[in-house]
Amino acid sequence: MKRFSRFAYIENESHALEAEIKGSEVHPAIVGMVYVYELPQGFYLQADIEGLPESRVFGLHIHDGLVCAPTGPNNPFSDSGGHLNNCGEGIWCSRHPYHAGDLPPLFSNEKGKSSIRVYIDRANIDEISGKPIVIHGLPDDFKTQPSGNSGVRIACGILKKKI
Repeated sequence: MKRFSRFAYIENESHALEAEIKGSEVHPAIVGMVYVYELPQGFYLQADIEGLPESRVFGLHIHDGLVCAPTGPNNPFSDSGGHLNNCGEGIWCSRHPYHAGDLPPLFSNEKGKSSIRVYIDRANIDEISGKPIVIHGLPDDFKTQPSGNSGVRIACGILKKKI
């Protein structure tokens, strides 16, 4: 029996947000696009990235800052803030890995390419619009507070409304 994704149709629709991903000065080959499609109770995110280090796993998060400025080789994109957290302190969803900005990991293939499609119901388009989406050099361990021990930020892009 052939299986179909219930979200397969959505990529034929017009996306609400997009981000152009660019690598840090240490990883200038990283490039890609992220598209976000609005759904009634969340959003569908599509990311296609290339130029990643080959055959590795990376953390992927939406952050709560407003910029993706390169801030040097030792701590690139530090102005992108922490993980987007739209819950009040002390609520279960205010802890990692339940932040609205916590996304599944990226897996690169032997050519440094990665692709992900995911439905997120912990935030809506308005809450993520204008926010950075960040690729980290290590996979998220889904337990270390507050960032999942996902390492240095190696690429970033701002989720902007489609023009």
